[in-house]
Amino acid sequence: MKQYSIQASAKYIYSPDTKSYFEEVIASYNSGCYRACTVVLYIVVLTDLILKLKEMVEVYNDQDASKILEKVKKEQENNPTNPSWEKTLIDEISTKTSLLNKVELQHLIYLKSMRNASAHPIISESFQLSEINQETATCLIRNMVDSILSKPPYLTKKSIFDELLSDIHRFSKEARGRDETIHFVNEKYLSRLKNKELIRVFESLWKLVFKVNSEECIENRDYNFSVLVNLLQEKYDLLIERIELDKQKYNQMLSIENVRLLMYLVEEFPELYHDDILNFASKSMLLKHVEENFDDFCFLTILTPEILDHLNKITVKFKDLLKNKSSFEILIYFSFYGMYHAVKRAVLKGYSKEACTHVINIFDISNDFNLSDMLFSNLVKPSLEYFDKEKAEELIKVINQNPNIYQRRQHNQEREIIKTFISENGFEIDLSNYLNFLSDSPYSKK
Repeated sequence: MKQYSIQASAKYIYSPDTKSYFEEVIASYNSGCYRACTVVLYIVVLTDLILKLKEMVEVYNDQDASKILEKVKKEQENNPTNPSWEKTLIDEISTKTSLLNKVELQHLIYLKSMRNASAHPIISESFQLSEINQETATCLIRNMVDSILSKPPYLTKKSIFDELLSDIHRFSKEARGRDETIHFVNEKYLSRLKNKELIRVFESLWKLVFKVNSEECIENRDYNFSVLVNLLQEKYDLLIERIELDKQKYNQMLSIENVRLLMYLVEEFPELYHDDILNFASKSMLLKHVEENFDDFCFLTILTPEILDHLNKITVKFKDLLKNKSSFEILIYFSFYGMYHAVKRAVLKGYSKEACTHVINIFDISNDFNLSDMLFSNLVKPSLEYFDKEKAEELIKVINQNPNIYQRRQHNQEREIIKTFISENGFEIDLSNYLNFLSDSPYSKK
């Protein structure tokens, strides 16, 4: 078994100040002064707890921590020579915060008893002072480092999740960006929590995102979902293992009202679907939803093993859509965000040319001025960055041949966007071959 290293253990201490104070513990230990080592260790641990309470007040505005500090301060001021404040500090922390659990509290109480024996020695019948040997000192140090000194400060047990939700709600109200929200939550909360606390936060967020439909939950759902996704990204193995251990509970917290968020989640984490973490009922709910919603059908690429096959399915389904719905209905109910997402997925998988061909073909299918407007804005324009010279000219050719595209009033502006794109990328294309592309719309305002 590998021998425990006091020196090496110091790197796990959370507080820089505590780490500095701990050097005196190491010095006493290395000198063989184990009684002195025990006394200093006890002082360092109490100091560490006070520093953590202070951080909980300054960073989290934790009222329980503030009250503990105030109570200890008054007790010290009223009885400067009475060490009773030490017991108050330990009792208050163990009952009102999550800094000490029951086992850690017992370790600290034992350290206190050994410190008392070292600082106020009891003379034995043989008139010898009480001894602290190396093994005892090592055990005391290890218990304190592993269970207390290495532990970051937490919010009080009752407020951690409430405080997290309060901050997310505030960021949502202030319309702060989701990236900014995630960075803040990571810094203030998630980076400081141990795995057990992270799992509890994740499970609570899962329930709020997918199950609860109160007014406040609906208002903050998108932000809560962003934090949930970030948690999975950062702690994937831990959280997936947790979901797998309790699949039934997690599936039971899914609801049809929030199935679109479930779709976003499985697109980001396909294993949730393919590894049967979602049960049959959850999968059926998801499949029914995407079958009935064209945008979401386009978006959920993970249901088709090959991305190019998915693009082909989109083309077929879009043609059927044009046959069965008026352009007015299409414009009202569809935004084509899913199409663009599928194009980006194809590009990420190395199919840039095929993705651009898909964009061109979809645009060419357009049979209506207004539909062409929407397709250019939501699909063609954002996809231009993936086009090379060959595909750019193919796009121009399609525009030149389709009056539902080049006769539109918006064509004039879109033509300039394409020409600018060609110029900025140094594509040499003879546009004189494409007179309809170059011509202004007959419906242009004079």
